Amino acid sequence: MNNEEMIELARRAVASPHWRWMPGMLVLSTNNYHRPARIEALYGDTYGLTVVPDANGPVFAAHHEYGIAGGFPRGSSIPDLDDPATLGCLHDLACAALGADVIDIRADIAPDMSGQPRAWWTARELRGRRVASGRVESLTLRAAGYVAALEAATEVEQ
Repeated sequence: MNNEEMIELARRAVASPHWRWMPGMLVLSTNNYHRPARIEALYGDTYGLTVVPDANGPVFAAHHEYGIAGGFPRGSSIPDLDDPATLGCLHDLACAALGADVIDIRADIAPDMSGQPRAWWTARELRGRRVASGRVESLTLRAAGYVAALEAATEVEQ
C-alpha cells in the first residue's frame, strides 16, 4: 500500500462515529505542521503527548489543556496505521463498536484474478459466535480489516 492509500485509510478511520483518540496511538500530521507524537494519557479533555524525536532534537513532553478537539491532534491529524500500538487501539475500537471480543484477519495464499489478496475480517465473541464479517480490500490487511470493521459497526446501527 502506498502512502496516499494509507492516509486515505487513516482518514476513513477518523471519520467513523466510533473513532476516538486513545493513549498509545501514534499521531501524524498530514500538513507537516507537527512532528509525530504518541498520546500518553487522556484525562477528560486534557491529554499528554510525547513528541517523537527526529534528527533536529530530543523527545519532549507537551501537555495541552485545550483538549483533543481544540488542540493537537487536529483535523489534519491521522493515526499512524503502520504503528503496532495504534493498530492495537484500532482493534479495540472496532471490537467495542461491534460488541465483539476479537477480530481475526484471514487471507488466502493465492491472490484473486485481479491480483488482490482474498482476505476477510471476522468479529467474534470469546465463545466463537460470529458478530460480523466482511471483505478486506487492501494489501495492508490488518489496518484495512480493522477500519472496515469500524465502518461496518456504523452500518449495523443504521
